[in-house]
Amino acid sequence: MLYTSVVLAAPDGWSVLVENGEEIFIPGDLAGGEEYRLFVSPAVTLPQNGYSQWFKERIDQDAGKWGEVLSAPQPQQNDGGVMTATYALQRRDGVRRYAHFMGFYGQGKAVYLRIISSDVTTLVARYASGMQQVMKETMPQRLQGVAVSQTASDAPVEKSAPDSTTAVATATKQTSNAASSELKRIDNVSAPEYSLPEPYQALVCDFTENRVNNTYYDYVVLLLKDGTAYKGLTAPPEDLNIEVSRRQEPDRWGIWEEDDDKRYRIKIPASAEKWRPLSKSRRLAPARMGEQLNRYIYKSTADNMGMVGGGGSFTNSWTFLGSGRFTRGRSSLFNSGMMASVTAGTSVYAASYSDEAGDSSFVSGNSPGVGVTSQKKHNDGSNNRGWYSLNGYAMELAYDNGETDRRLFGFCYDDRTQPFFGGTLFWMSKSGPADKLPSKWRMQISLNEERYYVPKELKEGEVFRVVFSPRAELDAAPLNEWFKKAVTQNFSYLGQPQMKREWGNMKTGLMTYFNSYVDAQGKLLAVLYYGAKTQGEYGRFVRITMSDASLNKQYHEQLKPAILNAFRP
Repeated sequence: MLYTSVVLAAPDGWSVLVENGEEIFIPGDLAGGEEYRLFVSPAVTLPQNGYSQWFKERIDQDAGKWGEVLSAPQPQQNDGGVMTATYALQRRDGVRRYAHFMGFYGQGKAVYLRIISSDVTTLVARYASGMQQVMKETMPQRLQGVAVSQTASDAPVEKSAPDSTTAVATATKQTSNAASSELKRIDNVSAPEYSLPEPYQALVCDFTENRVNNTYYDYVVLLLKDGTAYKGLTAPPEDLNIEVSRRQEPDRWGIWEEDDDKRYRIKIPASAEKWRPLSKSRRLAPARMGEQLNRYIYKSTADNMGMVGGGGSFTNSWTFLGSGRFTRGRSSLFNSGMMASVTAGTSVYAASYSDEAGDSSFVSGNSPGVGVTSQKKHNDGSNNRGWYSLNGYAMELAYDNGETDRRLFGFCYDDRTQPFFGGTLFWMSKSGPADKLPSKWRMQISLNEERYYVPKELKEGEVFRVVFSPRAELDAAPLNEWFKKAVTQNFSYLGQPQMKREWGNMKTGLMTYFNSYVDAQGKLLAVLYYGAKTQGEYGRFVRITMSDASLNKQYHEQLKPAILNAFRP
């Protein structure tokens, strides 16, 4: 059973499972045989002099539920009051697993965090950003004054907020306001198109693969009309000084030619023995003049040094809103390695965060004879927020601290879901109810920044698109009134209705609306809306657009889990 009261803290792609009364955070992309389960306990009121004994007794009792305890080191407490201990366990079937515990104390309350994992070193690196989000968004509800500042949302939409405690009331209001603002239409279609300057032919996305450590290096190739090519563009093409670059970076320059209707081919440097093909479908698409965005993008890297050496991860993220505002976040995490914990009694986590609220660092761990401290340092975060503007392949950033920046920006692979920003390709992921769609469905984003999902096996000429709206506050309005207003506004984005309005109200509390419109290509499309009340005083609608009503029946079973998740109370 998914538990929606803590969905604010659940990273994209994660589920919150209620098991034996506990809210367990579980990543959605675990491979076969992998296990990773994160739990943050409720707060317990107790005197500070009883904190250490409480932590030891609690984790001894807790660890035994997950298997036979093979190793149970004495918990260590650092100068910041954080306690840590890592237990080695063995299940009844003989499989080894690990339980890592962290304890926190503040304002007369104590909380512990537990991670049950099949391989802490590898999985902690993989799910570092998710763990950080859970800690940063859940801890303030549990233990005021200990957790670091709240992270930026994983997406400008699809976020809900807890319905209890004064401490999170402000965050709840901010979340709902953000969701309401995202219902406003972004009109990029009417924005002027950008023209590439005369010396240039095209910008094309490409990558190199390192099969040893399964890493990729993304880059952009700039093709000039004189037949030369430049590899590794990170600034807008207008900002490249061609003469200086040819002289100072000769290895980045080569030649190109048109292979056929679908491909280019390049040699960089020109002396290379073989041509490298470039698909024309990988051309970097520019933004329109003054285009607005509404999305969260991120890039994560992990360095796994094995059970003895531990590992680390780094996440860089940006959130762009239609208002023209942006925020960025950066986080890093280091883990000393489970083998070091089990054999030497050493367990160390070091993390740092930087977002629109400021900068902070967090260290916890233990090592015989060595003191470990936790530190936090904040600034006002003005170096991580500001205003952005888009003009073709250029994004200009004006930070609130007065600094400015100008970076390369475009959409790779003929797909608006994969922006190339600065010097690398950023990712987007399914969020909210879309997590429950089959993996064979793909996400697409329209020119007006509307996010929808389509099944991959659609035949030529078929249309079937699903949109999940953000949750919106009903503001004490009856559900049917809110639904009619929201749908009427949303439908007006599509075009003129072709039928008499068909409103419906099922006994289950599910609102419906059916109509049709003619799209920009002159195709008649049917539209079906579902709407319902979700947690608290919130509502959401789901829109299905189809070229044939029979497609709704065909994809009903695949879509059902996502719709149920969208309207889960």
